Amino acid sequence: MELVKVAAGKYVFQLGKLEWPVLGRLLELYPVVPTSHHRLSRNEAGGGARPADDALLQEAMAEHRRQNQQRVGLLLRNHYRVTPHAAGHRLVLTREDLEWLLQVLNDVRIGSWLKLGCPDPDQGRAFALNQTSIPYLVTMDQAGRFEGALLAALEEDG
Repeated sequence: MELVKVAAGKYVFQLGKLEWPVLGRLLELYPVVPTSHHRLSRNEAGGGARPADDALLQEAMAEHRRQNQQRVGLLLRNHYRVTPHAAGHRLVLTREDLEWLLQVLNDVRIGSWLKLGCPDPDQGRAFALNQTSIPYLVTMDQAGRFEGALLAALEEDG
C-alpha cells in the first residue's frame, strides 16, 4: 500500500493486486477485541467503576462497533473509493476515513495480539507457534503493515 498523492483533502493509495483482498479480509474480521476488554477501570480492588457505569460503557461500545461494521461494509462495496487499476487497486480516503480505518485496523491487530495471549518477549511472555496461533500472528502483522502505511501518509501530509 503506497500513498500516490494527496489532493483536495483526499488521500489516494495504490494497492497491489493481492493487497486489496488482504485489506478487505482484515476489515471483515472487525471487531476482534472482546467487548469485555473495554472497562472504565482496570482496578479490581475496590476502586473500580460501578457495574451500571460499566454496563453503559459496554452498550456504547456495542453501538460504536455496529456503526464501524456498517462503515466497513460500505467501504468494501464502494466502487467510487476503490477502483481497479493496472497494478491492482486505487483507494481514495478522506482524512476522517483514514483515521477511522486506523482505529479499525488497530482493533484487528490488538485483538489478534490478545488472542495470542499478549506475548511480550521482554517480560517472558511468549506464544506457541502452532496451527491455532499462526492466523492471529499473520493477521496482527498484516494489520500493523497497513497501519504503518496509513500513518506514513499522515506524516507525509504533515
